[in-house]
Amino acid sequence: MEAAIAFYTSLIPGSSIGWVSNILDSDPNGPAGSVKFAGFTLGDRAYMGFEAGPFDCFDHNSQITVECEAQAEADRLRDALT
Repeated sequence: MEAAIAFYTSLIPGSSIGWVSNILDSDPNGPAGSVKFAGFTLGDRAYMGFEAGPFDCFDHNSQITVECEAQAEADRLRDALT
């Protein structure tokens, strides 16, 4: 999750990583120090992501739409993502 957030915030203007909360040593959902929750901003809009570990059997996909002022910006983002 951290790598994905870092990648997307590097591509989209007005983006940043706000905070990251790590799994504790006693948590069964993943190894100590792995990411569990993160707050970040993409295009000046706040989001929260999570990584739940092996006991979360659901697929938590999400989709974000980014509005671009010009076709060149849309092309730059599409090219970076493919």
